[in-house]
Amino acid sequence: MRIVLLFIFSTLIAPSLSAQCIKTIQKNGLEPDMFLWGYMGDDLKKMYVAKIESVSGNGFNCKFLHSNSQYVFDGFTPFIGGKALQKATVNSSKGGKYPRGTIFHFTVFVADKTGICNLDLEDIQFQECITTFNDGRSYLGNVMRNKGNYIVSYYHSYSIYEFDSNWVIKEVTNGSYKIGEKVTSRYAHSVDFK
Repeated sequence: MRIVLLFIFSTLIAPSLSAQCIKTIQKNGLEPDMFLWGYMGDDLKKMYVAKIESVSGNGFNCKFLHSNSQYVFDGFTPFIGGKALQKATVNSSKGGKYPRGTIFHFTVFVADKTGICNLDLEDIQFQECITTFNDGRSYLGNVMRNKGNYIVSYYHSYSIYEFDSNWVIKEVTNGSYKIGEKVTSRYAHSVDFK
């Protein structure tokens, strides 16, 4: 299991030759609305997705999407120039089960804001995306195209949604959003730090 997860992380961080735009972008630091995908402590069996709500110095507040628990992390020092995961330490939480001092190992993603990268190409395969539903909630997932439709597997819940070419929900597996709802979805870049 550990080898599989490390392979997944390494393929997410490595640039993709088949992507229609740059898969990995560089940033100076963490920002609100970035998504974090990773594991707590040494438990590689359970992966979590969190959305950053605020950043202060080398700390940040985020919400874990599977549970809505709020965490405050300290000690984030960007790992620069390589395929290592980012790390931060739990300072406190509301509704979370991990105690102060637990290390969160993660990869950072951000939605494309340039408009250059899009998910409309027919050959999109296994590309991270950030989807916003009608209730305003956004989720990190992996998208592929199949016969003009989009199939997205969301990392926080393992739910799978099939959308038509206009991003209207056609089919739902283990998810709570309804068939017929329209969403927006954007290309998600993995982030390296300068």
